Amino acid sequence: MTYPSIFEELTTPSNFRGDWQGYAGNQGTHTLIGLLSVGFICAVTLWLKGDIPYKINIFAGMAFIYGFKEIAWDKWHGFDTIEDFMFVVCYGAGGTLVSFTQSEANTSKVYFEAGPFLFVLLLFCIHISCGIAVRKREAENGSTD
Repeated sequence: MTYPSIFEELTTPSNFRGDWQGYAGNQGTHTLIGLLSVGFICAVTLWLKGDIPYKINIFAGMAFIYGFKEIAWDKWHGFDTIEDFMFVVCYGAGGTLVSFTQSEANTSKVYFEAGPFLFVLLLFCIHISCGIAVRKREAENGSTD
């Protein structure tokens, strides 16, 4: 019996049919990738240029790069491709970007805005709860396709 490499397993697209725990972990990780990417981009540009880039530039760059990665590398996998994009770009990166605003130019001072954060958190919770419910139903009754 041969086992796939960890890299191959982690990079193989899957919508985790009937596996709600795999789905929740996968999409939670996608969200974390978006959040950490924003933090990394801001830290690097602050270090190199002394300022945090415009939020719309970060969001557009993340959307383009991650969208290209999903289509060119992973290929189209229907709603799974859309969901992965939403969790990385919309909830992870977008949620982080709308939640924090730079308070002074050319500084690392930012302030947190609870309103936008709570709205994105609500959307995230509804989306992931629906995905978990679908996979639980699949596990009990078979695929819903």
